[in-house]
This record gives sequence, structure tokens and C-alpha cells, in this order.
Amino acid sequence: MNIKRLLITTIVTSIFFFAFEFFSYLILHSKFKNYSMPAMERFSLFTLKSTYHDPMKTSFFYNYRFKDNLANTRKEFPKTSVKGLLDEYYIINNIDHVISKDNQSFDIYLFGGSTIFLKGDYNSIGKEINSYLDNEKKSCSNLYSSYPKGLRVITAGHSGYATINQINRLITDIIPLKPEMVIFFDGINDFIMGHSLIDYTENDTIHEKYYLKYIESKKNFSISLLADLPDRFYSIFLINKAFKKYFDIQLYKNTAEQTNFDKFSNLLKLSKKNKYNNKAFENYKNNHFILEALADKFNFIDLHLLQPTLADAVENLNLDKNIYNFKWPDPENILDKDDKIKVSKFWYNKTVLFWKDAKKFFKEKSQDNYLDYSDLMNNLDISNVYYDLIHYDDTYSKGILSKAIAEDIIKTIKCD
Repeated sequence: MNIKRLLITTIVTSIFFFAFEFFSYLILHSKFKNYSMPAMERFSLFTLKSTYHDPMKTSFFYNYRFKDNLANTRKEFPKTSVKGLLDEYYIINNIDHVISKDNQSFDIYLFGGSTIFLKGDYNSIGKEINSYLDNEKKSCSNLYSSYPKGLRVITAGHSGYATINQINRLITDIIPLKPEMVIFFDGINDFIMGHSLIDYTENDTIHEKYYLKYIESKKNFSISLLADLPDRFYSIFLINKAFKKYFDIQLYKNTAEQTNFDKFSNLLKLSKKNKYNNKAFENYKNNHFILEALADKFNFIDLHLLQPTLADAVENLNLDKNIYNFKWPDPENILDKDDKIKVSKFWYNKTVLFWKDAKKFFKEKSQDNYLDYSDLMNNLDISNVYYDLIHYDDTYSKGILSKAIAEDIIKTIKCD
């Protein structure tokens, strides 16, 4: 009798549980889908996969294994809320397979971070550059006999990429494909690497720390599973979001929110120290020397571009610094108004110093393959060009930036 009652209770409870979970799922998708819900489609009580991946963590992972082992990559980083990470790479390059060498095309690999890799409508800058070259001089008559298919620009970077990632990925993935040309569009992620960690001491500290953290999580799987257990229930996630949105009460921080909280708390500590990390710039400079040496060693054309950034533009144009403060990202309002201004001021001042050093370096190089793009869009309304302190509005990045890179490709390879 007791067993029968227990069985009935279990069945009824399970029905109510799954009904509530399904009901919560429907509400989340219809009402909360745009309300800070990273990778909601992965949430499930019945999976042991992590419910959240920090973009910088995925950047480190691409650093070590990008496409060498497709199965393992998909296993470690499953589908995101939009597309799988590798699917993103294929989408932006308009392919359905791993890139291979095409001896009939002049292959140009374009490195960069999020400003290059993927735009809001899943078009990369690389696609826009190809379109421009198609309309202008894609064939290049002086190259046609050797490369009858003309020029082919392939986006090779990823969000979060800095020069150290470019070196690693260039060696492991790109050089074996024997590129004719490689473009490096960078600056801001090297600055971020050097001004985001209290104990920054090494070239690749951020990625090194993520790598060690990743290895450690494998050893302590049960702990990491327990940490994001609440996110495996749609109902708990919904209740937490509802309390936060309507009553400004947060019952718990999910993995994504805790990651952001730790990041901003760390930045506040850094802003109080208020130190410029010159080593970050030295690493940036030395890494470009390495990239240049690799180009010489493996016989491809290298083009180095210093990217435009908001702080440098505001400083040089003597604009109101509130333009920068307003665009400094804190969508979850983790910091109060005063602390946000402190952190924003810290990053602004140190970015200006980093760009001052970088522009001096590019000027001293005085080579045709080192081009300073920092002033590229300064004749425009800067408040419209940037939608945050790093990223450009698609209208400008796809228009002005892609056109400038395409034109410099034509100049560099001396197209006729």
C-alpha cells in the first residue's frame, strides 16, 4: 500500500514538475528571450554540459584547437543559442566545410577580434571586403595567370583575439594552408588583456588562466556541475529572473552573472590602483615582430593594421568624455554610478596611453605594411560610429572599414 502511494505520488509530482518546466520554458522564450539569458537553449536538467561559456574562454579554446578535431571541439563547446561556434566560422566565410588550399586563388587570411569576426547579421568584414574586391578589381590582371580565380579573403580571427592568439592560430592552422597574404587588425584586445587582471605578468595571462581553470574544472567536475545546477531548471531560472525584473531582488547569481560580477569587481580594483601596464604594449609590439618574422620565414605578405577605438578618437578630437562613459558596457548595472565612472575613466586614460604608444610604434616602423587606421573614421560623428567603447556600428564597419582594407590589399599586392 505504501509502495503504491509512493509510486502515485512520484508520478503526480513528476507530471507537475515537467508541466511547470515546460510552462516556464514557454514564458522564458516569449517574454525573457532578450533579457540577459546567455545560451538559454542549452539549459537542461538532463545534460552534463556546462550551461554557460565566457566569450574569452571560447577565445582561448580556439587558440589551442580550432578545427583540427571537429568532433572534440563540438563536444567541448556545444551549440550556442544561435549557432555552434564552428558553424559561425563556416557561416561568415560562406562555406560548409573546413577551409583548404585553393591553388587557383590568391588566399588572404584576415585576423581580428569581434570587430572583424562576426557582425549582427552574420556577415563578417571579410565578406564585405570580398564583395568590394568583386566589384572592383578582384581578378588583378597581373596575378591572373597564376591565380585565375582572383583574390579570396577568409576571416580567420575570433571574438577576443589578441596578437598572441594570432600567432598561435597562424602557426597551427593558417601557415599549413600556405597563404599568399595575412592581415592583422588588432589593438584593443591586447589592451584588454593587460588591463583586466590584477596579477597580469605574462604575455598570455588571460588565456593561460582560462586554460588552467578549464583543466582544473575537469578534475573537479562535481563542483562545477553543482555551481550551475540552478540554471538546469527553467522554473528556477524564470523565478529568479522574474524577481530581479519586477521586484529588483536577485535570489542567486547564475554562472553568467557571477562571471560578470567578478569581472567588474576586478576592474574596480584595477581602477583604484590606476596603473598603466606598459608590459601589455611591449607584448603587443614584440608579437608583431614575431608575426613579421613568420611572414618572412614562410613567404607570405603581411599587413598590420592598428584598429580605431573610441577612447583614442574622443581624445584626439577633444570631444566630451561622457561619450565614452555613456558607451562603457555594464548592461546588468553591476556597478553603481560612481564606481562605473571610476572604471570608465581608468580604461579611457589607459587606452589613450596604449594607443599613443602603438601609434608611435607604427610610425617608427615607417613601412608600407604597417598602417595606422586609428584616425580612419574621425571625420564622422563618433557617437554614431561606435555602439560601445570597442565595436563599430555595422554601417561604418561594413562600409568605410571594409573598403579601406580592400583598397590597401590592392595597393599592397600591387594590383593592375
